[in-house]
Amino acid sequence: MGKVVLGTARGDIHDIGKNLVATILSASGFQIFDLGTSVTPRQFVAKAREIDADIVGVSALLTTTMAGQKALIEALDRNGMRPRVKAISAAPLITQNGRLKSAPTAIAKCHRCARTGKNLMGKGTAAA
Repeated sequence: MGKVVLGTARGDIHDIGKNLVATILSASGFQIFDLGTSVTPRQFVAKAREIDADIVGVSALLTTTMAGQKALIEALDRNGMRPRVKAISAAPLITQNGRLKSAPTAIAKCHRCARTGKNLMGKGTAAA
């Protein structure tokens, strides 16, 4: 189906949601490369390049680590990896003015991650 790099944002050790997403995506035919917890944008980018990833997924539960999601997306942009490499997140981003902003593709419910992944790969239905 596609190659997915997953991890939690630097400084965050909460991985239950990430692990559930990894399991669901794997069962749906995606090849998962799980970087674990507290992953830097540089580590995400390096792994995505190494394996020629289709999707990079970052999770953050702590408000203090949510900025790491935005940093990852910016790193993907700086390295010319988007829009080919799709970025997904499981928590909102916080902007400088304190408002919540979703990543380009935010997964609100874990059970929808397989459908969302397939849609990003152009192999699914439109509804996520």
